[in-house]
Amino acid sequence: MKQIILILALLSVSALAVAAEPTGEELRKQGMELFKQSTGAADYAAAEGVIKQGIDLLKQAAEKNDAEAQFVLGTLVLTQSVPPGIEIDAPAMFLKAAHQGHEDALFGLCALLFQKTRLSPEDEEWLLKQLEDKAAGGSKEANSVLAPLYFILEKKDKFDTELAKLTQQADGGDIESQYLLGTILVDPAGMGFPKDAPRGLKYLEQAASAKHLMAQLFLGELYINHEDYKNVDKGLSYLEAAAEGGDPTYENQVGVLYYQLGRSDDDYKKAFKYLSAAAAMNVREAQFYLANMYQKGQGVAADPKKAEELFKESEKP
Repeated sequence: MKQIILILALLSVSALAVAAEPTGEELRKQGMELFKQSTGAADYAAAEGVIKQGIDLLKQAAEKNDAEAQFVLGTLVLTQSVPPGIEIDAPAMFLKAAHQGHEDALFGLCALLFQKTRLSPEDEEWLLKQLEDKAAGGSKEANSVLAPLYFILEKKDKFDTELAKLTQQADGGDIESQYLLGTILVDPAGMGFPKDAPRGLKYLEQAASAKHLMAQLFLGELYINHEDYKNVDKGLSYLEAAAEGGDPTYENQVGVLYYQLGRSDDDYKKAFKYLSAAAAMNVREAQFYLANMYQKGQGVAADPKKAEELFKESEKP
């Protein structure tokens, strides 16, 4: 009888241990929470330690086939956000997530290919098939990457066909095609596409004038950051057009750029306008820059109390 009771007790403990084991989703959420907490760490070393703990939890979640954890791990590599000493196989993570139906992971694989990280021939063919099916189903995102992928994967006939189709549609006034064709012809990243910058800029400007958000952002970044096309004021005008939609991300981007330029009081006033809008939507970077402006009296009357309030807000997770 005692032996039976002991066996039942051991089975009960084992069952509790199994029940207590966290799921992949739970591990991922714990890892993501640590990432948030890292922003409030005392210093860089402390933040890095918290991030490493978060990555370890994400790896555990990925081993349990949590597609979102796999996608996040791949993205950390893609955005160069992995602390030194940590190894993550980004192609494997994106592939595992994509095979589970995680659509964004498909585009993570595309981004790796654009960065000249090749997959196995079988995986590249599988990826193309997925994107072609999605493009045929009306996905603009999939359609946007097909032509560049055909070029990178040396599918010349398909690339030429896709380019001819985009040209016909762009000349017919389709703004999405104007944007896609323009980015290929300008080729700012030097991917080796058949380059025709004047024609590409014409298509991009047509799309931007029709309020195509990505065309506005592309031209803004191009004119501000690319030495071959440098025209800061022109770039800012496109980014301001993008910010008119009220998205705090773009309002913050424009505000920070005007603040960093700081060429005149007018720059600071424009920075104050856009940063105030973004800060009101709890964009922490905007709150930090706005605090500096109140502290130094740049573009606004100095207000140390307001600056202190905004500095505190900017430090929140």
